[in-house]
Amino acid sequence: GGNDLQMPCMVLDEMQKRMRWDESVQFIGYWELGDSLKMDGGEPEKIVCSVYHRPAMKDTKGKMTPAWLMLAPMNNTDANVTVTLRPNLKIFGLEGLGNGRLLDLYRATPFTFAPKNGWKANGDDPESPYIVIKPTEEFFPMSGGAAQITIPKRNFRALLLLGANELPDLAPPSAPYTW
Repeated sequence: GGNDLQMPCMVLDEMQKRMRWDESVQFIGYWELGDSLKMDGGEPEKIVCSVYHRPAMKDTKGKMTPAWLMLAPMNNTDANVTVTLRPNLKIFGLEGLGNGRLLDLYRATPFTFAPKNGWKANGDDPESPYIVIKPTEEFFPMSGGAAQITIPKRNFRALLLLGANELPDLAPPSAPYTW
């Protein structure tokens, strides 16, 4: 809508900052998955899943950073859909996480929007919006390299693969998002 302030994009920006997203992140679109991911259930071309992967590498201080994998299933239907996702963990060097869990990082990312300089969403608004999105941690267990995921209608998830008891290693909170 005209007054949405592009919130989903702002939350994604915050998520990427916290993950230290950079040019080393590799993208595999749903149209070119090959054997990197298998998905069962849903409606072809209306329920799709793309993959983001960051290989293990040395950071600027010479310390090794672990590889990570994010699955981004999208539901372009008018009903909630449950699918089974089977990433080929061997391809990504993450075989040890076959019994881990997937965290919907988009919904688990806290976000604050604090406009500056007197900006208002609409000229006649009595006050500027100050929006706080509280995180919701939603995990999906993996078993034998597969997980069942429910994707809300006309929505998506950003599923970060973690160990069974692991929490994400995210950068400290950034300053409120200013406009």
